Amino acid sequence: MIQTGPLQRRTFLDEGKILDLIASYVAGTTITGLATEFNVNPTTVYEHLRRQQVERRPFRKVRPAQVPEAVDLYKAGTSLRQVARHLGVSPDTAKRILVEAGAIQPPTPRC
Repeated sequence: MIQTGPLQRRTFLDEGKILDLIASYVAGTTITGLATEFNVNPTTVYEHLRRQQVERRPFRKVRPAQVPEAVDLYKAGTSLRQVARHLGVSPDTAKRILVEAGAIQPPTPRC
């Protein structure tokens, strides 16, 4: 006898729910958030977006709402390495984010 795990329930979204999913995505909800909200697998969310030809947002591990906090931490004397650890990114990524936010001057090119 072959033992299998619990049966997975398949959730099918009607056209109205798919439009709601797309609207939420466009408004900024994450793929994981949509999967949870609509009780589907993240792959299903990606497939619905692809079928509807919705342009995907670039992946950003640091959400825009986290940038001011990172700037405040850095300006308060927190090291770049500690800011990176707080954000869950590499120090290079933290530096790029702080440069983009104007908290750090970009390096000047050497001649």
